[in-house]
Amino acid sequence: AVPAMRERRSKQPQGGGGATAAAAARSSIIVSEDAMDDEDSEVEADDDVMDIEEQAGAETNKTSSAGVEVEPPPIVPMIAANRHHPAATTTTIEQAAYSNTVPPKYDPIGTLPKAVYESNDDPYKDYNNDKKDGTGGLGLDDIPDDELAIAVEVSDDEDIQVAEAAVQIDPLEKQKKLKKYRRIAAGVGLVVVIVVVIVAVFATQESVDAPVVVDSTGAPTPAPTSSRRVDIESFLVQNGVVLSGVDNVEDSPQYKAFEWISDVDELALSSTDSNLLQRYALTTFHYATNEGMGQCQEKYEAYVPNACEDGGKVPFLSSSNECDWYGTECNGDNVVTSFRVASNSLSGTIPEEIRFLDSLTFLQIADDGTPGAEAITGPIPESLGELLNLEDLYLSGNSLTGTLPDSLYDLASLKTLQLNGNKIGGSLSSNIGKLSSLGGLFFLDNRLDGSLPSEIGMLGSLNFLYATNNELSGEIPSEIGQASSLVNLLLDANELTGSIPSEIGLLDILGYPTSNEPNGLRLDGNQLTGSLPESIYGLQRLQMLNLASNSLTGTISASIGQLQLLETLDLNDNMFDGTVPSELGLLSNLSLLLIQENDLTGQMPEEVCSVELLTTSSSFPVFCSDCDGNVPEINAVVVTPAFLKPKDNAKAIDVAMCFV
Repeated sequence: AVPAMRERRSKQPQGGGGATAAAAARSSIIVSEDAMDDEDSEVEADDDVMDIEEQAGAETNKTSSAGVEVEPPPIVPMIAANRHHPAATTTTIEQAAYSNTVPPKYDPIGTLPKAVYESNDDPYKDYNNDKKDGTGGLGLDDIPDDELAIAVEVSDDEDIQVAEAAVQIDPLEKQKKLKKYRRIAAGVGLVVVIVVVIVAVFATQESVDAPVVVDSTGAPTPAPTSSRRVDIESFLVQNGVVLSGVDNVEDSPQYKAFEWISDVDELALSSTDSNLLQRYALTTFHYATNEGMGQCQEKYEAYVPNACEDGGKVPFLSSSNECDWYGTECNGDNVVTSFRVASNSLSGTIPEEIRFLDSLTFLQIADDGTPGAEAITGPIPESLGELLNLEDLYLSGNSLTGTLPDSLYDLASLKTLQLNGNKIGGSLSSNIGKLSSLGGLFFLDNRLDGSLPSEIGMLGSLNFLYATNNELSGEIPSEIGQASSLVNLLLDANELTGSIPSEIGLLDILGYPTSNEPNGLRLDGNQLTGSLPESIYGLQRLQMLNLASNSLTGTISASIGQLQLLETLDLNDNMFDGTVPSELGLLSNLSLLLIQENDLTGQMPEEVCSVELLTTSSSFPVFCSDCDGNVPEINAVVVTPAFLKPKDNAKAIDVAMCFV
């Protein structure tokens, strides 16, 4: 066994202190027969073991302090013998080395007898949880004498049988394992960190795309940039929406609407959704009118019954489809075709983004025009001209300013244009003739000036032309007679001059009844001159003829008796002369007859004094004349009923001076 052991030792690497330590550590240990009988040899053997360990430790520490990585000490081959056997024979050694005795806990292999190796520096001492003497392993006092083995060094020249120990002990094996475990733990930790980071990134992305919380006022809170937000912004900008490059742009209705659509709206539409633009347009309108659409107004409900919750409608910026927002009506494809906001006390402006509702056929943004009440201001947006499907446009009762945009004249499908009660100036363009489908043109109580364009005669479908109380000047164009569908022509309270064109007699359906209000011709309150054209007496459908407060001259023709349907005849405050024609007595439907303040002479005809004036739903009977006495005289008293009072308020009412 010794030559075999020496041959093994000779194969180990040589050189330096490491070789010395290796040689010392590889010394074989046996138990001699003399040492078993001599107590001193036991102590000597113990000292030898300690010397070997100290020498190996010193060499290891020296190498480590030099900054060189220290390799584990070489394996120590050991033998063991029972000290109570008189001879250290091979058989005895094998019995001692491969005993069937149950191994101690610090023996990982489980093949050594108890207490083969005992040291306070034992790297495996932690395996023994049954500590009794505080040394980290079993105490020597706990080992029976018949199981105690003595270890001694064997020199190279001793001829003695030895056997390698059953286990190879590496004092630094635990440290190596700990390093290995640390590397494994570090790798696992790194993988965990990477996984956590990836999860956090996806979680952050989801939180960005999710709607943000809004405050109680409904205003959106700032949100981090998301791909959906960027896509929507890019899409809106491509469609002409201004979201940057303007002072205070973040306070604009357009930007607020963009933030609500991209960050707050629970529908979370994408830039590819077909309804995105119409939802954005309505949201912009809400912010542009100072968030006036955030709740259903009482006036609106009164104007259009069951318009709000009772009618299945909800306020603007609700999470439902915009077709459920009150004021909107949609077709089967959820496309808004009608938007009605009437008497809602809105303020603010009409945004250009209204153009995105390009399927609209009906648009009403009107108020009741109550003095001092809030109203829509600003100009009519040019973009309204892009609503090519629009048939009815109602913008009455606001405080709109500016002029009529030229784009309005491109609405070939437009049937009704109502702009009453605003502050719109400028003149009517000759392009008015392009509105060939127009049936009603209403712009009462505005500031339109200039002359009435002759192209008005091209409007063959025009039934109603209301231009009362503006600043129109010039002559009434003769082409007016070509607008053959007119039933009500109101040009009163302007600054029109010249004579009444005879072509007006071509309007043979003028006055045709369409409502409870009488239809006909009103030219009162202008600066018209000349005599009445004879053709005017051919308008036998007239229910109303008001020519008061002009400078008309000539006589009142007897042909006036042909206007059998007249309910109102007001010729007062002109320069008519001659006598009162008795044919006035043929007007059996009259409820209002005013012919004072003229240069009429002669007696009041009995036929006129005997006429019974009728009370209608639109007026009370008024007839100013002195029919008493033998020679009735035409009363020259100034009398103007309130509903016919001129705009300058120069004439007072004194019904008591009239005979009813």
